[in-house]
Amino acid sequence: EILPHCGPSNARLRAHVTVAAAAGASLRVGAPDAKRVEWGAAPLVFDDSFEHDVIHEGADPRIVLVLDAWHPELPPERRRFELYGRLS
Repeated sequence: EILPHCGPSNARLRAHVTVAAAAGASLRVGAPDAKRVEWGAAPLVFDDSFEHDVIHEGADPRIVLVLDAWHPELPPERRRFELYGRLS
């Protein structure tokens, strides 16, 4: 189980790419009562600034590659700020 947590900002999108799938995994993003999504082999992309958690009740291990990408609506000058803490 990965407890509820949030990313530091909405400047990025996070992708979870399954390397080794296992039955019994689910992901919840958003409100505590949001619908859980069964998580198979398909990659998932979401804004991790929203609270999210994972429950894995299966017997087999699950391996996930986590990738970050700039949010597509984030202007270049904000990307520089997110990287370096300044605009120029």
